[in-house]
Amino acid sequence: MNPLIPTTFDGVMIVACMFAAGLALIAMVSLFRTSLRPLQFLLWLLLIILVPFAGAIAWFLLRRTEPRSEAA
Repeated sequence: MNPLIPTTFDGVMIVACMFAAGLALIAMVSLFRTSLRPLQFLLWLLLIILVPFAGAIAWFLLRRTEPRSEAA
């Protein structure tokens, strides 16, 4: 087996890492668009950066949505 040729496992891991990085990036953009207190913001940001997949999923499940004002 040639160590220079990627295996199926390598391909799956590359796709999984790219998915986790993309999800973390989308979660960070969503986080930056909210108005949280500085400590909450910092804790969420650290969680998303340090645990990308689980942190991003937690952000999307637990974030507080701000009520939208209706345009008259």
